[in-house]
Amino acid sequence: MSGAESSRPPEVPQDADFAEERRAVAEEMWSAGRTGFAPDVASPRYTMVSEEDEGATPDGWRVLLFQSTLDPNLGVFAALGPGGEAFVLTGDADAHTRFAEASGLTVDGPDLAVETAAFFLEYTRRSQDPVVVLRAPSDAVLDPSDDEARKEAEKRGEDSVDPPEAEPAGDGFAVTLYVQRGDRLDRWTGAVRRDGAVEGEFSAVFGDLPVSYVRH
Repeated sequence: MSGAESSRPPEVPQDADFAEERRAVAEEMWSAGRTGFAPDVASPRYTMVSEEDEGATPDGWRVLLFQSTLDPNLGVFAALGPGGEAFVLTGDADAHTRFAEASGLTVDGPDLAVETAAFFLEYTRRSQDPVVVLRAPSDAVLDPSDDEARKEAEKRGEDSVDPPEAEPAGDGFAVTLYVQRGDRLDRWTGAVRRDGAVEGEFSAVFGDLPVSYVRH
C-alpha cells in the first residue's frame, strides 16, 4: 500500500449493512489515530453491527456496537446522531463529553442522572473489561456451574448492594452506583452535571465473584 493510500480512511463496501454508519465511525476512528480497528469497522466481514436498546440517548441519537467476528471480546460502541455525527465511546471518556455537548443532553432529574452515569460506565469502558451496572443484587452475572459459590456471592451481594442513588449537588447530581467489574464488586461515586458531563471513581467492595471470565 502506498503512503497516499494508507493516509486515507478505509473504504466501506457499497453493499455493506449499516454502510453510512460504518463509514462515519471508521472515519472518526481514523482521524483520531485509532487506526488499528478502523478497517474492521468498515468491513462487514470483520465486524457485526447491532443497535443497543438505550433509552438514555436524546431523540434521534443511537448507540451501535461494532463487534469483531473473530473475537467476541473486541469491539467498539459509538454514538451516532441524526446529522451524521459519530463519537466512538469505547475507551474514551472525553468522547462522552463531546457526545453530550453535541446532542444537547440535559440532565434535569435524579433518574436521568443515574441513567447517564450508567450509560457512561457501560459504553466508555474498554471492550475487554466487562461492566455490569447493578440496579439490584440479582443483576450480577455469575457462573452458574458452581452452585455453592454462586449462592455465597448472591448473599454477599444482597448484604452489600444498594439501589442506585442520585441527589442534587452543585451543577448537577451526586450519583452512587454498584458495579460488577469482572470478578469484582465495586462502588462508583461521581458527579453528573446538567450538561451531561460525568466524572467519578471506583472503590472496592469485595472480589472473587464466581464468573467465567476475569477483568484484564
